[in-house]
Parts: sequence; C-alpha cells; structure tokens
Amino acid sequence: MAGILLSAVYLRYGGFDRPPEMHPDQPRILSWMNRTAEDGYLKNTVYPGGFFTLFTQFRRVADVFIQAHAQWQYKLGYVDRPQTPDQITFVLGRHFNVWLAGATCLLAGMFAAVITGSPWMGLFSALLLCFVPDHVIHAHYLQTDIAMLFTLTLALWLWALYAERRRTWIFALAALASGFAAGTKYTLFCLAPLVLIFSFYRQTGQGRWRRVLIMVTLALLLFGAGFILATPAALDFSSFRAGLAWQGTRVYGEGVTLMGQARGESLLRLKSHWRHLLTSMATVGWFSWLAVALGLGWSLCRPYRKFWPLLLGFPLLYLYYYLFRAPWVRAQEFMNFLPAWTALAGLGFFRLGQLK
Repeated sequence: MAGILLSAVYLRYGGFDRPPEMHPDQPRILSWMNRTAEDGYLKNTVYPGGFFTLFTQFRRVADVFIQAHAQWQYKLGYVDRPQTPDQITFVLGRHFNVWLAGATCLLAGMFAAVITGSPWMGLFSALLLCFVPDHVIHAHYLQTDIAMLFTLTLALWLWALYAERRRTWIFALAALASGFAAGTKYTLFCLAPLVLIFSFYRQTGQGRWRRVLIMVTLALLLFGAGFILATPAALDFSSFRAGLAWQGTRVYGEGVTLMGQARGESLLRLKSHWRHLLTSMATVGWFSWLAVALGLGWSLCRPYRKFWPLLLGFPLLYLYYYLFRAPWVRAQEFMNFLPAWTALAGLGFFRLGQLK
C-alpha cells in the first residue's frame, strides 16, 4: 500500500511548477485561501468551504516549514527573492492536493477491502484509482475537486464499516463525514439519503421505532454538524439561503446560455450529459467496466446486500443528478462515480478468482 501511495503522489506531482494562470479557477481559489487564512473560514460567499477548512488545518502545521524552506533557498542563492505570501499559499495548496489525492487512493482501497473482505482486492482497487487520468490531472491544479472525492470516499468507507460491524460510534463518524462531504461539494448532498437508510439497519424487536427515531435524530444532527464544520458561513442561515438562491439562478442561467439557440430542446442537455458520461467512462478503460458488471451481479448475493446503499444507491442517486439536474458536467463531476467503480471492479475480480 505504501508503494501505491508513493506511485500516486509521484504521478500527481507532474507539472507541479505550472503557474496559477494555467487553470482559470486557480486565481479565485487562491484568493479565497488567503481570505480563509485571515478570517478562519470562507466568508462572504456561499461557495462550499470544506476544502478551505481542511487546508487551513494543514497550513497551520506545514506553513512554518514551507516558509523556512523558502528563506533557506533565498539565502543559498537558489532564488533571487523570497516568495510572496501568494506564492507560498499556491505551492502549499498544490502540495496539499497532491497528498490528499494520494490519501484518496488509500481510502478507496480500504473501502473495497471492507466490501470484498479481501485486503488484496483493496490493493487492487487502490491501484485502479491511482492511474485514473482525470484524478491525476485534477491533482495538478489548485481546485476543490480532490477534496470532494476524498471526503466522499471517506464517508463511503465509514458507512461500509458500519454496515459490516454495526457500531454506533462508526455510525456517528459516518454521518459527520457525510455532512462534511456535502459541505465540501453541494452535489454530495446525495449522501443524505444514505444517512437515513442506515438509521434503519438491524433495528428489530421491541422498541424498534424508538431506536430508529433516536438514530435518525442523531444522524441528522451529526450530518448538519459536519456540514457546518465544513461551511461555517451556513450559520447565518437567512443570508446563506438567499445567497444559494441567487447562485443557483446564476449557475443554471449560465447553463441555459451555454446551450445557445438549442436551449429550447428539452432533451439536448440530457444527450450532452450522456455523451460526456460515455466519454468519461472510456478514460478508465472499458475492460474495467466488465469487472464492474461482474461486481454488480455478485452484489446481488446475500453477503453483499448490506452494501447496496453504497454500491447501488449512491451511484444511482448521483447518476440522476448528473443526467437530469446538473447545469453542466465536466470530468470532475464524473469522479464521484469512482469509489463505487473501484469497489465493484474489485468485487468482480475477487469473485471471479474464487470460481473453480
């Protein structure tokens, strides 16, 4: 697993010296990172704050070493001037994304290991994500999508652990992580139904509905706490809600504008999203989707039914959003299918290897 982590990190360090202007979102993200450093969290915007919350904690630990290294390079004459605060933040953010992407590969392996019951399939699944082109490319830039996939994979792994072990503390951590993931990228509100579904797991016998009510209440409270932990600006609820309404109107209006003269064709957006989905699926190799098809078949067997909300429920909910509700889709939107893809592919190969 250490070799996979190092391989993932090595690949994602490619192009590390690219300037912020190489991606149009990077200067804006950089300004928000600096604003978060001053204020403690992302203010005066309804943009999801999970990435910035995570980075702020990372920065507190690493910033001293980065600045010391920059000063040392200047004194040795490797650079002609010390780095500016913006340059230091940019470099530190790039390091953060690279290592967070590597950690996501490990989490994907741990998720698949719980599903299959095989640590070897966990290694295989981690290796699959390690070489996914879209994941490698987006780790090259200062974007929030790597944090999105990290928090999603963390939440799914915790839910898989809960489905396997039925421990209340794991349930609490999974609900909290799901809320944090939703606060990192609002599309991950697709995790909210999972929180409710798992509240009903193994609740039988006398007092069943009382226990279900307690679990649902606990789940909703922790989901909300996780969301606010990621995006503290939501505490100003009235202002936040108004900002979300305005932002939604702007984003979906922009989506309509992008369609141009064809915006009146009701199925055009669906066709466009479907073609983009097929293109993104091809980037991970059609052979892997044969393994996913095998994994889907095996997931219908009794030992794996407890994982249906993770292997089938979340991907189907997100697929509905992807095809019918998203204003537009890009490569980073497809990445949210990857944890289930790695787990199902691992399950398919695992069960195929057990056939005699």
